[in-house]
Amino acid sequence: MLIAWAAAFFVRTGWLTKFPKMLAAILTFSVIGGIGGGVLTWFLYGLSSGEGAAGMLAQNIISFTGMSRFSADLAANFLIDIADKAISTFAALLLWKLLPKKFTAYFGIFKEQIAFHSRTPAHVKRKKLSLRAKVLLLVGIASTLVAVSAMVVCILQFHNATINEYINEGQCVTSMMADNINPDRLDIYIEKGRDDEEYADIEDMLYSVNDCVPDVKYIYVYKITEDGTTVVFDLDTPDLKADEHGERIEHNITMQQKLGDFLAGKEIEPAITNDQYGWMLTVYHPIGEGDNLCYAAADMSMDRIRGEEVSFLTRLMSLFLGFLSLIMIFAMWIADHFITIQSTALPRPPTSSPTTAQRRARRALKDCAGLKYAQVTRLKTSIPRF
Repeated sequence: MLIAWAAAFFVRTGWLTKFPKMLAAILTFSVIGGIGGGVLTWFLYGLSSGEGAAGMLAQNIISFTGMSRFSADLAANFLIDIADKAISTFAALLLWKLLPKKFTAYFGIFKEQIAFHSRTPAHVKRKKLSLRAKVLLLVGIASTLVAVSAMVVCILQFHNATINEYINEGQCVTSMMADNINPDRLDIYIEKGRDDEEYADIEDMLYSVNDCVPDVKYIYVYKITEDGTTVVFDLDTPDLKADEHGERIEHNITMQQKLGDFLAGKEIEPAITNDQYGWMLTVYHPIGEGDNLCYAAADMSMDRIRGEEVSFLTRLMSLFLGFLSLIMIFAMWIADHFITIQSTALPRPPTSSPTTAQRRARRALKDCAGLKYAQVTRLKTSIPRF
């Protein structure tokens, strides 16, 4: 849409008729399409770059210059867009020259819709907004308020739906862990670890689950008591080494807040925390009871949700801006053809013809005025001059 407005401006000002100015127009199109489109693509892909020729060129730019991924993507999109917009501009101008004059004359109808300035002459200064501007302002504000309200509701619904998806995924993982862990052998797990064959099989299964579910960052099984937490199962990750089986550690924030529920073996609501381990959603599942009570837990990384929400919001804003542009153009056309023109072309109310009494009164006033003038003239001539 911005490229279309810029092209309309360059056509009206004659920039596309001279080669140097044409190059400047192509660079302008490349900045809008390459850099502006690159920023939009970055947010659409959830704070990451796209694929294709631009992605391959960005990788080469990073390897040669050491630029950041975001800067390299913008540079790659801009360079590719220079060639793309040059070909598109020359092709459009050639097509415009080849089209019949009668066909190109038809597009003069839309000059008012793509104009950047009012039809009022430049030397005329307006003190107030015109009726056309007031209509456009009202439509723009109303559309923006409705769109912002809709976007807020949509992003909240998207956030809640994504959280529920994470919770369901975490519950599936912890339920599978609970089905494979025998709580009656809890003390053996804590004492022997991988020296126990069943423990080793369960731990290998947990590693497989952790590899198959990318959103699950940490998987562990803890036995929780009043004075601390005993590690039953814990897995190594690329950024964190696992605690050894049987090791005693302190309660985390969720355990401190809901220690009574943990000790009673109750279902624990999923908790969202943001600490030294990152932004996590933790799902707990109780296993066993009494002295053999433990909890299977899965920490779901919430980093993906931030990128998905940014991508979803960017799509909504792009859709809104597109529809807003169409609405404003339609409102401009309505204002020009059905409001402004009709209001300025309204016929003046006809003046009623004077009645007989009114004509007589006017003649009497004229006669009276003429009589007074004659009397004053005679008085002036009768006064002697000294």
